Amino acid sequence: MTAPSILGTLSNLYEMQDELLASVTPEEAKRQYHPQLGSLNWLFGRGVYLELYWLREQLAGDDSLTQRVSQLFTPGDLSLEAQCAQLPPSDHLRNWAAEVRDDHLMRLANPSMLGSSPLLENERLQWFLVQEQAKLYEQMLLVLNQRQLQLAAPDHQTKHPLQPRPIEWQTKELSQGHYRIGSRHLPSAYDNELPPQLVELSSFRIALSPVSNGQYLAFMQAGGYATPETGTRQAATGWRKPTARHPSIGAMTPTGTGTRSASMAPSI
Repeated sequence: MTAPSILGTLSNLYEMQDELLASVTPEEAKRQYHPQLGSLNWLFGRGVYLELYWLREQLAGDDSLTQRVSQLFTPGDLSLEAQCAQLPPSDHLRNWAAEVRDDHLMRLANPSMLGSSPLLENERLQWFLVQEQAKLYEQMLLVLNQRQLQLAAPDHQTKHPLQPRPIEWQTKELSQGHYRIGSRHLPSAYDNELPPQLVELSSFRIALSPVSNGQYLAFMQAGGYATPETGTRQAATGWRKPTARHPSIGAMTPTGTGTRSASMAPSI
């Protein structure tokens, strides 16, 4: 039996995703607000598809549902834009998800319905599903962020413009030495976090607090990455490469699976 805490977390994620989808109009739900992001409908449906793939196709050997919708949620002949365009309205997706997810929670709560599989050892698959649903929820929030940016009035002006702040902060030195990285076989760990291992690091200093917007503004006004004093030209060009994947600032997981590894999450 899956731990009640995992079932509760998964159920909460279902509800949170559903609330986000219900918070916008059907037209907004099917719209792509950035070419690298699926629509809210697509991200919501993607979460349902992932569970169908693992719990029914992989564990139960039943691909009757995944085969019907796989072309809408996996890389293939259809572009992401085409996949989003072919999805049904959001209310249909929500009804479909409610039915499927109720069944999945029942399966996860009853071991006899899942059968035996190495994927279920230490609740590894269950943790995987929780993390993937959480990632999709975060991506849905990012879509709403993009939506809000595009809805902003063209004549909008901030009441209090951002002011540069002195780049001064406290730092702490981490000594050179061997450090353990990776998980000690936690079932919630991704494959690339296993096995735990020792790495050798040179000494370095790290700030005790995050860089603020005002400090970053001062850094950019002083020349940013392009000056010898504050950075290098290589760094200046590197973060602006077209491969940067965040729609706004260059640090976003793309609309793929956000996978654990080839063994746990193929290109589905």
